[in-house]
Amino acid sequence: MTKVTYDFSTMTNDPITGENVDQNFDDLTAAIDQITTANIATTAGITSTQLSDRYALYAWGPWTIVPHDAGADMGSISQFAMPSSATTIQKHKVLLKSGRRAYLVRAEIYCNAVSSSAYPQITIEVGGTTLGTGAQNITAAGYLSIQNTNPVDTPLLPLNNEDVVEIKLGRSGSGATAAGLSVTLWIKEELVP
Repeated sequence: MTKVTYDFSTMTNDPITGENVDQNFDDLTAAIDQITTANIATTAGITSTQLSDRYALYAWGPWTIVPHDAGADMGSISQFAMPSSATTIQKHKVLLKSGRRAYLVRAEIYCNAVSSSAYPQITIEVGGTTLGTGAQNITAAGYLSIQNTNPVDTPLLPLNNEDVVEIKLGRSGSGATAAGLSVTLWIKEELVP
């Protein structure tokens, strides 16, 4: 860090003036305004609560749950029949680095095509907790989200190391089909003290 202009310990014969003190404060202000990573010790112990933007948001996925097309020709989408009861299609384990805390803020489901009368159902469980109100009917092609009104400030649930994310498919009635179904989980992570 920059040394101040006046070193009062060496000014034995000179009087210390207000101008000297003001200059030293100006030097300190200029130095503080130019602090960089190089000026911060690796042992400083800065935690996320001391940062103006303390969270990192990232997407986990997308995971393809149902492929794009069951047929041989992608020109006209052929859909897959859904299982008669909730069937586990995919599982993943959460891995958190020591000294970090994470939350699930949003589950985003996308589907290219669905049947028009009986609907595919998706259930997402994280660490044994079912997201939303249970199995979600996918009533139309497009996006379906499970989240709170303000997902970043009010996440769905905290994540723990080794939590299992389980994705199940079922149907609301006979004949339910879908194609091109994917799931993305949005995660909020922070350093902890």
